[in-house]
Amino acid sequence: MKPKFILFLGVGWSATTPLFASIKEHLLYGIEKEWFYPQMLFERNFYKFTNDHLWRKSLDKLKVRIRKFREGEIQFHAISKHDVSEKALSIIEHHDPTIERYIDFYKCLWEEKSCNQTALADFTNTTSECLQHGKKGVEWYKKFVSKLNEHFDVTQVAIFRDPVRRFFSNECWLYDNAELVDAPIGKRSIKDWFEHRIEHQIPYAKLIKTAMSCGKTEFFVMEDVWESDTENQVARLQKLLDVDRVELYDNAYCPDRGSKAIRYSNLVDQWTSDSFDMPDDLYYKLKKMMSFQYEDWIKIYDKLPETWGSPADYKKNQSLPIGRLQHKENFVYPEFYEEIDGQNYCHN
Repeated sequence: MKPKFILFLGVGWSATTPLFASIKEHLLYGIEKEWFYPQMLFERNFYKFTNDHLWRKSLDKLKVRIRKFREGEIQFHAISKHDVSEKALSIIEHHDPTIERYIDFYKCLWEEKSCNQTALADFTNTTSECLQHGKKGVEWYKKFVSKLNEHFDVTQVAIFRDPVRRFFSNECWLYDNAELVDAPIGKRSIKDWFEHRIEHQIPYAKLIKTAMSCGKTEFFVMEDVWESDTENQVARLQKLLDVDRVELYDNAYCPDRGSKAIRYSNLVDQWTSDSFDMPDDLYYKLKKMMSFQYEDWIKIYDKLPETWGSPADYKKNQSLPIGRLQHKENFVYPEFYEEIDGQNYCHN
């Protein structure tokens, strides 16, 4: 029987980290949540010799990740160093990335596993970004998944969020971290930046249809998992992983508190994303510009998730108490909440 392999497709800024944290104890996933090996394979294939510098830059980042893993600098996003042997690391270290080495690395993880993990996994959000490169990107992805299916029982997994709110969180973070990621902000205001970036959104329907054409899939909606249909969605995760129990991790995006999201220690990427509360008029403006996302979803599933299509009620959500102050290795920074009448509330 081939090992189960969870190939994660994102979508970033849709609670991918909370989803990962909810199930990571059942997975063997490499050196950290996102180690970008598939992205490097695609870059090498897509750019070839036209942008060799970009590909080499990605290769250098992999070397840094491996070094940090050895030195114990990667903590929350990494598995135990005992679960990645030197034999496994030697397969990917000091070698140009190839699909064969990627497969051999995961085979080695599975052969050497000493705990009760039920599946291999790659939780790199950017794996699906190849689909934004037209026909060539789609063809590469299909060949990639086909090759994996020869050796593993692959299930492609993605989690989605209301398209406007996901786009807003993503682009706010990019705007505020422009120097870090070389985003071409120029003299644009943040609202101009949204309009400039509207064509860079991830097309949900294209991702869904391409993945379905490649084999088994499991798609989740963030708001269903953490808000409106938790019991059923947790049962789906348990079935996917063949385990008796999955405990959901904290999620700063549910409910959506905007700029006053709960300050969780391991979810900094979430609570630093929304730098301001999205006005209703901006939500509807972006929704009009992104209407195909909602229309295409309805074509596939007949209806939208019940929480999609309208602005977040920030006033209501920001007034809600914090559910728990600590869960596993995650905690709420004490300087950002206060106790009132026996309940804890954000005051950031």
